[in-house]
Amino acid sequence: MSNTINNFKKLQEEEEERLLRSQKPKIQKVQNGIWQSLGVFKFVGQLIEVYLPAMVEVLLFSAGGNDTQRKAPNMGGVDDVPPDVTPTPPDQPISRR
Repeated sequence: MSNTINNFKKLQEEEEERLLRSQKPKIQKVQNGIWQSLGVFKFVGQLIEVYLPAMVEVLLFSAGGNDTQRKAPNMGGVDDVPPDVTPTPPDQPISRR
């Protein structure tokens, strides 16, 4: 009896196979829509991550607040010059120390 295929079981398997084949394009469409939505959410999250802190700092600065806790890294500007060195006028020789 184990070798014989139950007709109802066979009918169920055929019905499931037919249903999966007919629903495959719809399933694919739903999956694509979900991935597109996730892509949009990821993009918006990246925008918020990059621009929101800077925007808050600009708003605080424009409102008169000062941001003493967080300073920009020194990029080799004026702050790198030792305090005892000043520019010499063009008519004076450059002193060598």
